[in-house]
Amino acid sequence: MSVVDVATGAPIVPGSLAPDPAVVEELRQAASRPDAHPGSMHPSSTGTVKAWTLPSGRPALLLVGEDSPMLDSFTVGHLQQAVTAAVNNVITNAMALAARGEQLVSSVFAGRMPIEHLLAQSRELGLAGTEYVVIAVATDQPSDPLVVLTTAGILHLPHRRPGRLTCCLNAADLERALDLPTLDSSRVGVSTSFRSLEELAEASRQAGWALGATLERKRIVHYDEVRGSVVPRDSQAAREVSRGVLGDLLEPTERSQRLLETLTAYLTNDRKWTETAQALGIHRQTLGHRLRQVEVITGRSLKSTADLAALWVATSAVEFLADARNTV
Repeated sequence: MSVVDVATGAPIVPGSLAPDPAVVEELRQAASRPDAHPGSMHPSSTGTVKAWTLPSGRPALLLVGEDSPMLDSFTVGHLQQAVTAAVNNVITNAMALAARGEQLVSSVFAGRMPIEHLLAQSRELGLAGTEYVVIAVATDQPSDPLVVLTTAGILHLPHRRPGRLTCCLNAADLERALDLPTLDSSRVGVSTSFRSLEELAEASRQAGWALGATLERKRIVHYDEVRGSVVPRDSQAAREVSRGVLGDLLEPTERSQRLLETLTAYLTNDRKWTETAQALGIHRQTLGHRLRQVEVITGRSLKSTADLAALWVATSAVEFLADARNTV
């Protein structure tokens, strides 16, 4: 028997059963269907595993091998209740631990807490290795990697931003973390390793830069791979580049912010219209209208390689400035 998370397929309550990942994926997809109800049973096509959805706070699957002793409905019902309570307890503790770590990091970045307090309390949380690393994960569901990391026993200090989850880990856990469900299919930026949490803010910026490079390079990028990038590395240079290229798109008006968001999404999605429109929740016609406005305001053509390169550097500089504001 074992219990896995429906959203990610990661073990929540590990047990003696270790089914094939393909079987877990099949059952996970079945449990994710709109017509799947808590308590319903899903047999695997291989006939090796049965799965019951659990009425837990976070959807989970109870997996039982076909060779297990026959379970009648009465026994299954009681087993579901007991396991559901265990799952809720695990998830509650995981999210509470993550919330505590995130509060610490946010307080330090906002200047509300001396770094010494973070150092002391991180030891209480168990993050007291001799070497650390920061990963930045592209995700719209930050609770998924948080649950996966915690249930896998990987200690971390998280910090959430729109579309991104940043986590400080013990460097020794990096490879195992990147192989976990959800993280093994996400875009991830990785900082250089560091020995003191006093370097956390800088490492977070590094991970953010590396994450930005995943769009044009590969799924996982280490900061060392982009250290020589043409993207500005300090706030003054970033302000000069962004202002020089984007001009009035940086004005604090709703229209300018909407157009800048559109341009950033367009470049982030490799200039794919359908993906960009879906990401923004707008029609392709609206996207086209906004992009034409961007060209008019910036004086840059989205058909010119040189102009696209300049716009990419400029929007990356804007992201750098946002990172700097959130990690100081």
